[in-house]
Amino acid sequence: MLALLDFDEFHDVLLDATRDLLVHVRQEYENRQLYAFYLFHDPLWGFIVPRMSIEGGIKPLPKLGYVIKQAINLALRTASAQPKIQTDQHPHDFNVAHRVGREYFEDVNMWLLRAQFYRVTFNHKQMQQYHRTMTAIAIDALQALDKRGLFGDETQRQDTVVNLVMLKDPDREWIHTARELNPPEVYQRWIKEMG
Repeated sequence: MLALLDFDEFHDVLLDATRDLLVHVRQEYENRQLYAFYLFHDPLWGFIVPRMSIEGGIKPLPKLGYVIKQAINLALRTASAQPKIQTDQHPHDFNVAHRVGREYFEDVNMWLLRAQFYRVTFNHKQMQQYHRTMTAIAIDALQALDKRGLFGDETQRQDTVVNLVMLKDPDREWIHTARELNPPEVYQRWIKEMG
């Protein structure tokens, strides 16, 4: 069943959606520092919710547990995943975050919606492989955008944390993905801030 899913298409739509959203943010908030960019997803990859913090917001970052709690509360109340930008007006509250056009992630979440028709037939081993594949794809897309400078130039990138976070993650995979997605000095500051 895994072979029936077009993972290359998922990579492309995720990369395009994230790129277009970041380009929009750069145009909208031209001179402001991006401090955090997270892609949150549920354990079954039913949706992806982007979240950001712009200059005046998270610096230093609040404890990640707080960020995750806010994102879970929002995701559980949101019928369709919509990109949000966190601004300095309410720097630590994702519930009042500024809305960005939902069109950016429509194709991503439509792909995930179609995938669930195959996913429901997966046994435990297939589901584990699906999760590993999806995680690798998301990490690759974020790394590709980072190489293109979408998270800021070399100086700006030192103040930007990028991560992929699974909601309700008992294994704390987001610690490992943060290491893969950030320069060592950014990761070390982030992990220290988390306590």
